[in-house]
Amino acid sequence: MPGGITDPGETLAETARRELWEEAGIAGRVVQLLGVFDSRLWHSAKKIHFYHAVFLVEADDPRPAPSSEVAAAAYFGPDELPPLSPGHHLRAPFVFRQLRNDAPMPYFDPPENAL
Repeated sequence: MPGGITDPGETLAETARRELWEEAGIAGRVVQLLGVFDSRLWHSAKKIHFYHAVFLVEADDPRPAPSSEVAAAAYFGPDELPPLSPGHHLRAPFVFRQLRNDAPMPYFDPPENAL
């Protein structure tokens, strides 16, 4: 799951497109917001409070072309995921559930789950 920090003046969708290009060499069009995930509730190891915006992107050419930021890029099914960083190991399976229509879209953390 490519990701990164939003640059000044950039929208969340622009960040998603830029990070997908920088980390996987894939250009595409953002078609849907899948969810906004609170890092405190999704077990992020960061000491900074983040919100992770996850988008569905339609690729112009789906073949990854890794860059200097990433040694390799590949597609994985829900049962084939490699070890993921904290938080991603929970969000990635949830996103697969969304794509199967087994979880709400777009997702957000309801106030009753707040710490």
